[in-house]
Amino acid sequence: MIWLSTKKVAELTHLSERTIRRNINKYEYRHINGVGGKSGLKYEISLTSLPKDAQDEYNGSTSEKSTDIY
Repeated sequence: MIWLSTKKVAELTHLSERTIRRNINKYEYRHINGVGGKSGLKYEISLTSLPKDAQDEYNGSTSEKSTDIY
């Protein structure tokens, strides 16, 4: 299972890092004690719990369709 930081999830979902932390219960997550900021708590979110478009962006595949006219 791939675990991502809240910063990386914020980049993938185009939301702020604060919004991700505030809505942490929407995702499958784990916390690691003694690593984060003042509270010593760091969240990591599972890639599989993110929306499909964010997963695709992480994996490097684009869902944009080509509009070339032949």
